[in-house]
Amino acid sequence: MCLDCVRWEKSTYWSNKLTRNVSLLSYNNWAQDFVARFKFRGDVVLAKAFEQELKRMYARNFNQHLIVPIPLSEKRMIERGFNQSEVLARCIRTNITDVLSRVIHEEKTSKKLRWQRIAGRSRPFEVTDRKSVMSKNVVLVDDIYTTGATVRKAATVLLEAGATSVSSMTLFRS
Repeated sequence: MCLDCVRWEKSTYWSNKLTRNVSLLSYNNWAQDFVARFKFRGDVVLAKAFEQELKRMYARNFNQHLIVPIPLSEKRMIERGFNQSEVLARCIRTNITDVLSRVIHEEKTSKKLRWQRIAGRSRPFEVTDRKSVMSKNVVLVDDIYTTGATVRKAATVLLEAGATSVSSMTLFRS
């Protein structure tokens, strides 16, 4: 368990929100270049390079879990033209469960300091279809796990909507 995860679990507010996170690769200089091309320059086809590994990781760790991508705000979607988390989720399986919406547009996570990410208690997500997650195990899909703030905020609303458990899988872990 990483140090950030230990800190999360010590918090009375954040403990037991996320069952676990599994990441395919560590975030390094190469990954930073990849993310810049994929996420910020719109080279979406790059995700296909990881399709088989993402499928294997899902089958090994989360087989039968609902796949839920982390949503973008409307503003971010207009800027990019696509949701990188949804692209990665569809690399795993085409039938994903799109039950989260982002109701608060926040500053880019990459612009926040580690302590700001961990300290924040905003609720940027809401569940749009509670029946779909009721009594289900959910795996959130995102591109980068840095501190875990994003996935924990999403996990909170999914658990409140009746999900049995929420985990996450990401392409990179910093």
